[in-house]
Amino acid sequence: MKFNEYVHAFISAEYYALLKADCGSKGIDAFSEMTVRYGRQRGIRMAKRAMRDGQPLNYMTYMNYREWIPTAGLMPHALPAEAENTYPEYKVRIYSCAWHEQFAAMGLAEAGRVYCRLIDPAICAGFSPDIEFITSQTLNDHDCCIQTVRNACIPEGFRSEVKTENTRDFEYHCAHLYETYRRGTAERFGDTVNRMFISEFSSHYGREMTERLLSYQETDFEEII
Repeated sequence: MKFNEYVHAFISAEYYALLKADCGSKGIDAFSEMTVRYGRQRGIRMAKRAMRDGQPLNYMTYMNYREWIPTAGLMPHALPAEAENTYPEYKVRIYSCAWHEQFAAMGLAEAGRVYCRLIDPAICAGFSPDIEFITSQTLNDHDCCIQTVRNACIPEGFRSEVKTENTRDFEYHCAHLYETYRRGTAERFGDTVNRMFISEFSSHYGREMTERLLSYQETDFEEII
């Protein structure tokens, strides 16, 4: 098995479940804070690359500097997202999502409700605090996810062009997510939850993927590479 969207979702869902079980409401609060930290760091990397290239930190640049591309063939029957551009606002409705599927398969829709409402606004805030990004509902408790950018200011005919040289594979993204939860959990609660997580991850994905996940412990995830 390779790292992909489902593995990424497993990491957040499993940490949510373990933190809630072991630490109660404080664990859920910590999960939320760490999810926002992870998202902001992704946005910071995107902004650094955009500024390196002399690009303005607006929503069009944000779309062009996204860090991941959907894994080919992972969701062949996914319904397309619907975009509505009512300048300056831009709204997207998403009807299928690997993260939602993984949360549902694990019986952890509540983890998805927390994670999915936080993650994209956090990425956007890390990229530019001037962009007003709102996730008003998610697939975890509705028939679609609705994401709205109040001041997107996207002209008619714009098509985003993600630069593959700025993307990172899902091994990197999974390691970044894991390291954010691991470091934050250790700071707040010690290593008990982290040990339980690694045991669960290893049982699902095996020794090789576990070792690869653990190999990023010294990585600075705000550095662009």
